[in-house]
Amino acid sequence: MIVAIAPGIVIKCEPFYCQTDMIAIHHTTTDGRQFITIYGEVDPHSITVKVGDTVNQGDLLAKSGVLMKAGNIPLSVVNGHNVSMLHFEAYSGAAGFNATSKLNGSVLPAPFHRRADLMDSLTILQEGYHATFLDALPLPPVGDRIPIAQLHASSAGKSFIQTWEGVKYDHTKQNTFYYDDNKGYCTVGWGHLIDKKSCTTLGFTPLVSKISLAEAQAYFEQDVLVHEAYVKETISVPLYQYEFDALLSLAFNVGHISKIAPKFCSKLNAQDYIGAPVEFLDMENATRRQSEHNLFCNNIYDASH
Repeated sequence: MIVAIAPGIVIKCEPFYCQTDMIAIHHTTTDGRQFITIYGEVDPHSITVKVGDTVNQGDLLAKSGVLMKAGNIPLSVVNGHNVSMLHFEAYSGAAGFNATSKLNGSVLPAPFHRRADLMDSLTILQEGYHATFLDALPLPPVGDRIPIAQLHASSAGKSFIQTWEGVKYDHTKQNTFYYDDNKGYCTVGWGHLIDKKSCTTLGFTPLVSKISLAEAQAYFEQDVLVHEAYVKETISVPLYQYEFDALLSLAFNVGHISKIAPKFCSKLNAQDYIGAPVEFLDMENATRRQSEHNLFCNNIYDASH
């Protein structure tokens, strides 16, 4: 995703290089400084703005494009591989802010020649990054995230959780045993807690007493509803399905996430979709947390361990 580094007005949207486009914006910072930025090598079909539009700092402009030669053949850039990237140029405005002015390209004295007021972009990029992602309020949800009230565990999410929770079958695979979990609590099926007492205390014999697989599945579905409620009581922002499934897995393992992971919940409710999942990695049960982090961030339902 490519976002505007400062407020401004779009002055150009035009073809750029190897079937990618460019967006040029006349930026004016809140303290009055002006400059022009070219956001180049963007996907032509992803551009969200047009000439004359006003943009705010952090507004989505486009996605990075793929360089293609004639015949839609990918351009070899590095070690035989095509590279998708942002081509970024900044101009001080010393040569003017005329929207029809040529900033670069072969129409100038030589191919790829830049206008004389080309700036070193590093400083403005560092300032824009800091202001957009560190100082500013979090960006609004990107994409088609779903209001959390409408979300429920997906089939893939349930399978992910069941793989992590595990189940102790008898030899027929049609029944599951009672067992004491790592806290000594009586459990059956996919992590269904019977009571915060040992199985023996409750009259069950661990790995002997059992229930049918159908009963275990019914317990699991009940637990899904309980833990969905935990997540929805705590998180108020829209989520992708896979983000919700990752949170549900977390809740299944640790309980009410507002009590166990308040920092994570606070960041996520502030729409910090990038910073919040980092908190997974600071919680107990590191291997499972890494898997849930990968699901939340990358939509990868991999519970192998």
